[in-house]
Parts: sequence; C-alpha cells; structure tokens
Amino acid sequence: MKNTTKLNSFVDVYTKPVYTPENPNIRTMALYIDEGSKDPILGLVREIAESSGSVHRPGFVDRSKFILVEGDDYYSFKKVSDVVIEGLDEHIADILEENPTLEYIGPEDPTIHRENGVLQVYFSVPFKDENNYFTVCLGYATGESLRDLKFKRLVAVTGDLCKSKVIDKSALLFPNYECIKELAVVPRIDNGTQVVLVEGALGNSSLAGVSVISEIRLSDIKDGFGALDKYHSDIPVVNPNDLDSDDYRWISGHASPCYIFLMDEAGYNLCIINGREKEETHKGEVDFGKFTVGLMNCNLDTGVCFISKQHLFDDPDAKGIIFASQFIKISDKEGLLYCHIDDAYIKAYRIKLDGLVKALIV
Repeated sequence: MKNTTKLNSFVDVYTKPVYTPENPNIRTMALYIDEGSKDPILGLVREIAESSGSVHRPGFVDRSKFILVEGDDYYSFKKVSDVVIEGLDEHIADILEENPTLEYIGPEDPTIHRENGVLQVYFSVPFKDENNYFTVCLGYATGESLRDLKFKRLVAVTGDLCKSKVIDKSALLFPNYECIKELAVVPRIDNGTQVVLVEGALGNSSLAGVSVISEIRLSDIKDGFGALDKYHSDIPVVNPNDLDSDDYRWISGHASPCYIFLMDEAGYNLCIINGREKEETHKGEVDFGKFTVGLMNCNLDTGVCFISKQHLFDDPDAKGIIFASQFIKISDKEGLLYCHIDDAYIKAYRIKLDGLVKALIV
C-alpha cells in the first residue's frame, strides 16, 4: 500500500512524487501517460531545456523538450530518453523560413488520447518574436506507441500564422487568438459532434493576455482535427474577467481545462480545471499569482457554467504552483490526478469522485 496523507475529506496525496528529475536543477512538468500502454506504462513529461528571466514574472522564456518516461504502475516513473517526433523539425523549419522573425521554443503541454484504439498526441507548438510576443499553435502526432511518434500537422493555428502557405489546409484557423493549447477531450455523445476544450488567449481584444477556456466543435477526431465541416467560436466558455475576483480569487487571472467527465442527466459536464490568481505588483515588479486546481460544471450547449468558489485542495509542499495535467479513473469511486509542483516534480493525488460534486457546491 502506498503511503498517503489526507489533505481534505476527499483528496489524499501520495507521499512520494511519481516523477522527480535526476538533476534537481531541471524544471519539469505536465506528466501525461498513455492509458493504452502496459508492461511498461509509458508517458510524456515536459522538461525545460533552457530558461531566461524569472518564472515568477511576465517576460520569462522557457525552451522545452519532451522526455519519455516509463513505470510498472501509476505511482512511479523514470526517464527513458528524450523524445523525437519524426517530421516535426522539418515542418518547423518550413514555418521559420517563411517567418524569419520567429523562434520556435520547443513542444509543450502534451495531451494523449486514444480514438478507437488509435494513439493521438496533441501538444503546444509555441513561437516567439524579437519582442517576446508569443504565438502558440496546437500540433498533432500519432504512432504505434510513444516510442515512435510521427508528426501529422498543426491542427489549430493562431495569429498571423493563419496566413501561412505551409500550414495544412485542414487546420482550424484562429486569427484572433494568440494561443491555443492544453486540449481536453469531452467524452463523446452520439449526436454527430465531438467537443474539445482548450486554453486560449485572445490577442486583439479586451481579453489580450488573459487565458480563457474555449470550446471547439468538430465532426470527429478520427485523424486529429481533420474534419472539413468544423466549427469553432471565439466566445470563451470560461473568462476570468467575467468573475468577481474576490469570490473567485483562485481563478481570477487564468483558466485552463484538464479533464471532463461524462455528461450527467441534466446535460452538464463536470470538469477539473486549473486556475491562477491575478497578477500583483510589488515595488514596481509584476508577480504571477498562485496556480491551483478547481472545478466547473458546464452545459456546453447552453453555455451555462458553475465554477467552484474555492480551489480543490492545498498542498503544504507547494509554494506557488499546483497544476493538473491528467486525471485517471482507477475505480467507480476514485481517480488519480497528476499535478506538477512548482515545476520541480510531479505528484499523484487520490480523489474520491463523490466528493467532487460536494466540493463544487461549497
């Protein structure tokens, strides 16, 4: 039996991190495992290869890579190797040749999904210009396993890159967004559409620089976002600017989806989401707020959403960042939530499912 510590009535934390880098100076985050893998279980982790600036303040730049990790169970993983996604570097080179003022800073934020048994990996593809203005697109890769991923295409493209001539014609275009990332797949209801939620940042509006949760509707995702009869909207599902910053302090500056449960009889999907407090200024310096995990219950047809006024749990080991990357249902009553702590290591939290609805009401 693994050692756990009770954080509240429905969340326990496993005492030992599930992944810690061998070099404590390497920042690490965003564990996402392939639930279809076994003997061993395989997963991806984002590792920071190079960083400039302070991670606690706007303007910092992280250059990332993916690493492959493996484990015999859900509770302990070790690094196997760096990940090379076949064909990705060549496509990036084509984009940079067309846009020489941009710099690619490495893959981020993996989401692993299996559609009819087929492995799909979605990930952020971020670019920055000489003014540190970021354009973040969503990439898609597939393969027999995480050991042999092949890049397929960018499936969601933002900002001025929507004008690119080297982008696949099937890509969704978001010219008003500067960022589309952190994809979460809504469990499919057989009504002819597939819904996903993403973290987005609108560029040329009053929402500039604000991370919101946006919805994308597609005919299917059998081969990534390959549908021609696609639909998306620039209207966020969750916009922190619409929330009272005192009542919803934990999510007053940033919102990002993690996991969506199956729709209930009333048409609502319970969702685990990440939030960040608003930035604050101290002695002329802008500091980021704390990242924590919370809940929302949303009817994606009507747009009506209820958001928890409090975050889900505190961890005494976390100084400023608890960020959820994946939820795994391990029984009818419990699930595991992977979160990275202060970009240093990754923990697993055991969550009682009946407690989530109670937490939303509190």
